[in-house]
Amino acid sequence: MQKKSSVHILIVDDNQADLEYLQLLLDQHHISADCVNNPLEALKIVDSRKHDIMLLDIEMPQMNGYDLTLQIKKKAECNGIPIIFISALDQKNHIQKAFSIGAQDYIQKPIIPHEVIARINLRLDQSTQLKQLKKKQAVNKQNDEPIQSNFTKDKVNGEQLSMLNDILPRLNILKKKKMPQDRRKKIIDAIEKDLTENAFIFTQKIKKYGLTPTEKQIVLFIISGMSSKEIAETLYLSVQTIKTHRKNIRKKLGITNQQKKVLDFFLDS
Repeated sequence: MQKKSSVHILIVDDNQADLEYLQLLLDQHHISADCVNNPLEALKIVDSRKHDIMLLDIEMPQMNGYDLTLQIKKKAECNGIPIIFISALDQKNHIQKAFSIGAQDYIQKPIIPHEVIARINLRLDQSTQLKQLKKKQAVNKQNDEPIQSNFTKDKVNGEQLSMLNDILPRLNILKKKKMPQDRRKKIIDAIEKDLTENAFIFTQKIKKYGLTPTEKQIVLFIISGMSSKEIAETLYLSVQTIKTHRKNIRKKLGITNQQKKVLDFFLDS
């Protein structure tokens, strides 16, 4: 018998059939879950010490998924839990709003099993990397030792290192993916060649624009020379979702000239 995973997920969906299906799917992959059909009840039981990730529906009675997310993020102890929306709503404004309030991902119904599991695993990897980073930062702060990046001998600040560590799991996944050799090489070369330099430019100039973590990752990929399709493949998101992100990023950066590129914005500013 395969050992049960230590991963624990909170699912919130007022559709009982979808709730049961998701629970069955996760159980097949040895992931335990608390299933709640009432968002107010979810707000009472959510706990970052117990829940590694949350799957939320949007349209629910009493409180929709957006409002639930905002309430959860008001709790300091729950603010770091990755949130994935799973919804039948496919309009751009719904997807854009989900990411603007801090969701890490957006999956459209009907549910495709392998897609759900892939997205969950990716966000869990991100969360694990971030927790390890914070732990390392805390230890180094106590010892008054600087943190070094594997990509450079120079000192980097915590935010830079966070971005670099967040990219590494995707780079490893990308190297293992089956795709045309020339495309894979282009993506990998762009990341490895420019990562440190671009991270420095990025972290120095991005702080005041209020981008979500996902938007920050996408900006870093953009200034590394990747196309929307390549970013989508790397992040396991749809091209349309990336395009929505890019539109939202341009709006937050105040880029009104459609001819101006995000890369030019950072080089010129």
